Amino acid sequence: DAVRNERGNVYDFSFYSALETANYWAESNGCQAVETTAIPPTGLSPETSVQKISYTDCHHEAEVKFFTIIGGGHNWPGVQDRLPQRYYGNVTLDVHASEEMWLFFQQYALDSDDVSP
Repeated sequence: DAVRNERGNVYDFSFYSALETANYWAESNGCQAVETTAIPPTGLSPETSVQKISYTDCHHEAEVKFFTIIGGGHNWPGVQDRLPQRYYGNVTLDVHASEEMWLFFQQYALDSDDVSP
């Protein structure tokens, strides 16, 4: 998107791209397998499509997931009309970012020794 593109460039600054960040976490977690799947379209946002990359067979049963919104802009996936399309591009309704994050994080729990009061 025009705000932060997939290569990680923001204006005159460089950061790791989103995919480079996912690859970093997959490598850090010792993930051995990678699978790419297309998310079935809902028909509600025909200008976008979604791919999910799952990194599995990781140390300590870790998992890394990465979603690519093809044709999407700098919007929150699954939430329509949050930011003006003319400035921030297309939003996909084929996946809801908040729901996907909850599905991912609810699988894990912190050990009570790891939590400070």
